[in-house]
Amino acid sequence: MSMENTVEESVAMYGQNASWGHKNVILAIAKELNGQDAEDPIPLLKIELSDSKLIRDDKFMHLLDKENPLLKIETEGKQLLILSFMPNHVKNQSGLTRLLIKLGIWNETKNDNLGELFDSRSTVEFADGSLKEPDITYILKSELSKMKAEGYIVVVPTFVVEWFSTFDRFSEAHQKMQYYMNQGVKLAWLIVPQEEKTYIYRPDREVLSKDFSENLDGGEILQGFSVNLKLLIEG
Repeated sequence: MSMENTVEESVAMYGQNASWGHKNVILAIAKELNGQDAEDPIPLLKIELSDSKLIRDDKFMHLLDKENPLLKIETEGKQLLILSFMPNHVKNQSGLTRLLIKLGIWNETKNDNLGELFDSRSTVEFADGSLKEPDITYILKSELSKMKAEGYIVVVPTFVVEWFSTFDRFSEAHQKMQYYMNQGVKLAWLIVPQEEKTYIYRPDREVLSKDFSENLDGGEILQGFSVNLKLLIEG
């Protein structure tokens, strides 16, 4: 199915009375993506919204997410819609899944289930109103207890992972990691399979890098967690 058809169905599913604002956002996405080869690198899409209420329209945002499952749908502030691709190719997807499983085992066996892990389908709303979808999010349960049962995650994650896609741009990925640090995230990993490196971000410290062949540990944030990404991906 072409992106154009998907977009037309999105408008139809939203309803006959969908505002021009909603339709214009969907059509803007179609204009950028329609006709692109899935293997070609597609730049991050940023769409300025004239009406900030669109981002706060849960039905509309859910529809965009449902109709475009390969896209991360995030925002910067309350009016800039940001679209990027999730980790692509089977090797990237399986590596990310295995890492999430290993973190889950660590949380259960060595961390006394003190935290909760979320995949990329979970959305975090930060204090400035921005919505982000880290590939992996870890939050202390003591923090989650402050939240309502439904809606976006509105507490700052303790730890996040972003798995670099072949569609990503490193400058944009680096800015996003720095954003996490500025918002109070204590540890973030940018995993780049193309380089077989992980970039480690911590508040007020230099960014470190580790080769996949080296054991990657969680330090004081994920005490007792260690993983060899090269073995993980090849396993």
